[in-house]
Order: sequence, then structure tokens, then C-alpha cells
Amino acid sequence: ALRALELDADRRLGLDDARALARKAGAWTVLTGRVQGTGDSLEVVAALYDVRSGRKLDEARRAAARAADPRPLFDALARDLLG
Repeated sequence: ALRALELDADRRLGLDDARALARKAGAWTVLTGRVQGTGDSLEVVAALYDVRSGRKLDEARRAAARAADPRPLFDALARDLLG
């Protein structure tokens, strides 16, 4: 899908690109996220968007110690967003 839309897989995709990819895949929603280090913490933020309108449907945040395994953060975010 990246090649079909002529998007560079090595660069960060913005919301418009993510929505275009989701449309190409036939999805109704798209998830974007970011991971950022702040001091001794690691914060992960995920946002769920409606593909057609671009409207944000939900957002979740989780943080842990920078040295901790980040995988539980992703599991927790999935539970937060999927209900």
C-alpha cells in the first residue's frame, strides 16, 4: 500500500498519509501513535481516527520508567482503545 500511494516507508507518516493508507486497505478507522522520552519516563500516546472524516474518536496515554519494557504499555493502550 505504501508503494501504491508512493509513500516513503522510511519517513514518519502524518495523519493524512495514514488515512490514505487506511482507505486503500478498506479500513474505517486508523490508529496513530507516538513514543517519547521525558526525563526518566517513556510516554506512549495512541489516537484513533475515523478514516473518512479525519475526526479523532479516542485517545489513550500510558507511561512507564524509561528503563522498563515498553510492551505492556502497548497492551494497555490496546485495552484502553478497544474497551
